[in-house]
Amino acid sequence: MRTAPAQLGGRYCAARGMTFLEVVFATVILAMTVATMAATVAAISTQQWRSQKLLATAELANRLVIQYLDDADALPSQDLTVSYGADEYRWKMRVTRVTATLDETVVRNIEEAQSRRSSATPDRLKKVVITVWLSEKSGGMLLADQGAPQSTLVRIVDPFAFGRRTPDSLTHKMEDTGKLLEQLLGNDIEPDEEDE
Repeated sequence: MRTAPAQLGGRYCAARGMTFLEVVFATVILAMTVATMAATVAAISTQQWRSQKLLATAELANRLVIQYLDDADALPSQDLTVSYGADEYRWKMRVTRVTATLDETVVRNIEEAQSRRSSATPDRLKKVVITVWLSEKSGGMLLADQGAPQSTLVRIVDPFAFGRRTPDSLTHKMEDTGKLLEQLLGNDIEPDEEDE
């Protein structure tokens, strides 16, 4: 399209248009800007997806710990996946003993207190470690530590702390005295596992 010449001080000048190189350069800059924006949006979307899965694994790990504290026999099998929302998750649990390393003064005070009354040792505490990760059925992995979104929850449990559980949990534990005795004696602790 031709433009009308402009009159400048009695002389006519032609209006300057864009050259082919300027058009190509502008197109390249526009394409690079769009590609950068698309990559940024994709990265944000991926990060949001991963954050949602991490939040779900943490929530599921917390629920499994609470279920362990209330009734360990009601836990789902570790060989099967657990549904949470629209996704499937895998989980594993380890229960180990917490070994106490105490100062000499504290040890002496504990020994004196135990000689006055019968009580449990400080080694009665248990470490419950539950790891939950996104299953291969929902875009995750078959095994933990292979890159799938995962959460590990560690809880130190005192089997003698009856007052810190709900009344329903206490009633359920009192119904099965054999299981309660096993937990108090630490018979549910895995003997061949090493503490981390």
